[in-house]
Amino acid sequence: MALKKLLAKKARKATTGEGSSAAPQAEIEFDGHHFRSEEHQHRFKVISDWSFLKERQVQLREREYTEFQVEVSRRQWTQLIEPMAKYDPEIVMEFYANTWLTKERVMDKRSWVRGQWIPYDEDAINQFLGHALVLEKGQHCEYTKRRSQVLGFDEEAIGQQLCFPGQDFARSVTGRRVRIMRTSMTTLTQIWMTLLLSNILPSDHNFDLLLPECQLVYTILTQISVHVA
Repeated sequence: MALKKLLAKKARKATTGEGSSAAPQAEIEFDGHHFRSEEHQHRFKVISDWSFLKERQVQLREREYTEFQVEVSRRQWTQLIEPMAKYDPEIVMEFYANTWLTKERVMDKRSWVRGQWIPYDEDAINQFLGHALVLEKGQHCEYTKRRSQVLGFDEEAIGQQLCFPGQDFARSVTGRRVRIMRTSMTTLTQIWMTLLLSNILPSDHNFDLLLPECQLVYTILTQISVHVA
């Protein structure tokens, strides 16, 4: 679950004091049970008007889009398509507020939630997902290896895999492949895009896939290993 910043003028005024001549409010007492520092407590106030990008539960009939269901099962990604149905918005806000990078540049991949440290590093996420892919120390999945290589992905092959016959990437004025529009995608690609942009790399923009996201969907569709955590 991710947070989306509201751009409403009211929200800006609330966080910056813009357009207001009111006297400053009394200093709020630090709450160490809910926040790891005064800076993080202030961050909670800043993001309190932001909205949520909610994860989606994928519910399909037994024989509906079997390719998708089989691949989810093979990769042991069931946890990704069955997120928690209920959540406490205030606790989620506290979690995000307490992950804020402070002035001292402290980011230790853990958050402070109701008096407890909650890690969200790669190992913690992998454990939460049920150890979908186990790698040795220093080992990388095939997706990561290809991403680090100059010629790691065949863009023409990606277009053929993700698009309807006769469709392709939208290109820049220089001819560079940039994105694939939803209207050019196969139904299976659209299903994976929905999961990707809701539960893996949350985004409220779901009309297309940029090239890096296309690479990830291609990785999934061609059964290349990916360490989703």
